Amino acid sequence: MSKISKYMVGALATALVGSVFTSCEDDDIYSVDAPSWLQSEIDRVAAEKAQNGTPVLLSAEDPYQIGITDNYKNAWWTTFSKYYTVGMNDTLTLKFTNYSDCVANYHNWVGMISSDANIKDEANGYTEYLAQRADRWDNVNGSNTVYAGNMVSDLTDDDAWKAWLATMNKAEVTFQVIRKNGKIFTNSTTITSDGKEWTCNLEDGIESSDEVVRVFIVCEESFLQFSYSNKAGELDPLSTVREVDLGDDHAPVAISVSGNPSSIVLGDQNFWKNTVATVTYDNGATIIADSADISFNVVPDLNTVGEKVVVISYSKTKKGGYAQAVATSYKLEVTAPITAIEIEPATSAYYYAHGTTSISEADIDPATFIKQVLGKTGSADILVTDYQTSVSVPSTLGDDIVITVTYKDFTATLNVKVQQMSSSVVSLAGQVVGNAEFTTGFCQAGNFTQGVKVEAGTGAIFNFNHRSPGVQNYENFLVILSRNADPEAATWAEGWYALVRADNAGWGLGTDGTTYDWNWVTTLPWNMQTDWNWNGDPENGVSPMKEAISDAKVSVEVVNKGTKADILCTIVSNVDGKTYHQDYLDITVDGDFYVSFNSEKSYLVFE
Repeated sequence: MSKISKYMVGALATALVGSVFTSCEDDDIYSVDAPSWLQSEIDRVAAEKAQNGTPVLLSAEDPYQIGITDNYKNAWWTTFSKYYTVGMNDTLTLKFTNYSDCVANYHNWVGMISSDANIKDEANGYTEYLAQRADRWDNVNGSNTVYAGNMVSDLTDDDAWKAWLATMNKAEVTFQVIRKNGKIFTNSTTITSDGKEWTCNLEDGIESSDEVVRVFIVCEESFLQFSYSNKAGELDPLSTVREVDLGDDHAPVAISVSGNPSSIVLGDQNFWKNTVATVTYDNGATIIADSADISFNVVPDLNTVGEKVVVISYSKTKKGGYAQAVATSYKLEVTAPITAIEIEPATSAYYYAHGTTSISEADIDPATFIKQVLGKTGSADILVTDYQTSVSVPSTLGDDIVITVTYKDFTATLNVKVQQMSSSVVSLAGQVVGNAEFTTGFCQAGNFTQGVKVEAGTGAIFNFNHRSPGVQNYENFLVILSRNADPEAATWAEGWYALVRADNAGWGLGTDGTTYDWNWVTTLPWNMQTDWNWNGDPENGVSPMKEAISDAKVSVEVVNKGTKADILCTIVSNVDGKTYHQDYLDITVDGDFYVSFNSEKSYLVFE
């Protein structure tokens, strides 16, 4: 059978007569004679198209069937669909109805993915990558694989499988093959005769470097009626495809768009980009329309800066015939081209602690100093996200750090001052945390010290005497960094940057700097430094950590570097006379914060 091609003339006048539009701005419903420019534009485009007579090729196929209908007798590997080619970073969608005698699980469809060669033509490179059967059985290059979806999770025993099989006659199937990042993925959705939806997705993917792979469907003791494909299929010599009439045709009643761009730069003519158009028919069925089947018009045009209206219309029946068109529109801003970029800084200074002698590029994260980058257009600025950065650090601490941002042919620089920090001692004399009986619970309410503000570029030093039972490592003091002056009034997820303990553990912000991850600090993006001797060294008079801290004098220095904070703990043990250190470095913060203390089964008396 030869490939069938159909044509239609996409005249905007035909598309819009009798249709209704929705305003993208105010959701007003208006007919084609309002606003005033629309009808004249319809007439102009209709006349132009009538004069040119340019046809629009329909890419969606006519319905066809594989397999005979007499008692479902179609033996394995005798009945094949058309084959479809899928290139790199491309997607194929097939929709068909599965007719089965419901006698065995394999009396249904099978999706095949192979190399770009005719069926079983091994001499010319035919290789099978995947055989995915309706009942989730499969073969991938000779080994089984595992699928995700309720075809996997909901069919847990023989009774469930039997119930599923009984509903596979007249099941509606969507089989999708996606190629992305050098892999092949599949998604299948089956709506069985009882109305239940079954999904089966190959999410891990199959490695494939082929420029093109072929996809075709085989049936066994069943037959299939194809109703849609987003790509034109071709006949393999072994195929037994025939055209069929799938019953009543259906007219479109609505079209909608999603994913459409809200703006483009002057000179860019691609107003569609990744837009998806969904057509709804009078029987409730929907399809994703191929852009080749849609008539477009941009009003007034794309040649000037300003707001435009993209009008789209679709006038194809479900079987590919002519129909009264449906239409919709969306607004698009055409902006002037970028002439320069500008950095909006998040902070203007880099703070270093006392004793620092130099800084390196590794110490500087440009993202912490850049709030956003704007493309200057002479009118509305454009937010730029895909820019590159580089850092130049000063040879001496008195000079500025220079951050360079590059976007296309444009560059901009941000000078960041380098300033030494100083920490001052903060007295909390008279404040006590915990009780002398060591019964205070972890982060217990009513057990917080007052919040002490630590401004960006400064540090605070707190001194206290520490007592604990010396039984468990976690029986010690807790340090909280909070946005709120009253840490007890702030929830962890909303107000706390970090909660750390004296034993190299804590909770706080996750790796993205915004998501709270209340797990052990080993899962967090902090640097930790500790010289605790956890098990002790009796021969040299060194006590285990839990005993050494049970009676100690503690100094905690909290350093605020604007975007990062350090917590530096010095513990002088009265048990063995040794000095220990526990530090938490590079905790993500946002400007000023507050410090407070709590405890677990320990007793703190502040100086």
